[in-house]
Amino acid sequence: MTLMTSCGLFESTSDTIVGKFTVSFVDDITWRSVCLDNGILVEPYVFAVGHNEKFIVAKQHPCARTEFKVNTSVTKYFIIDMSKVDFRGNGIYPSLNKHQFDSLSTSLNIGTITFDMNYPEQPHVFAR
Repeated sequence: MTLMTSCGLFESTSDTIVGKFTVSFVDDITWRSVCLDNGILVEPYVFAVGHNEKFIVAKQHPCARTEFKVNTSVTKYFIIDMSKVDFRGNGIYPSLNKHQFDSLSTSLNIGTITFDMNYPEQPHVFAR
């Protein structure tokens, strides 16, 4: 009985971005990621997401998952081209700094993206 009830202790959530694209985490909020069909496209910790009809843009603070520490001093941008994305990394422009993101956004003609899915930049982590 203890084993069955302990399974309920895991926290998880999944918010739909568009279609089968979600912002999800299981067990620990610092593992919040952008996913497609339960496969991770953007590694943790994702704290903001926006999209238009062609692209998803995610803001990420890198997370040392073994230590559950989010590095809020670094912000990386990820652009996902929804028409080209796959699990081999095609259609994903990863780990861009703000300057690289602005430049690539212009060259891809992304337009304005409103980050309408926002999460705490520094998530509360329970002691392990």
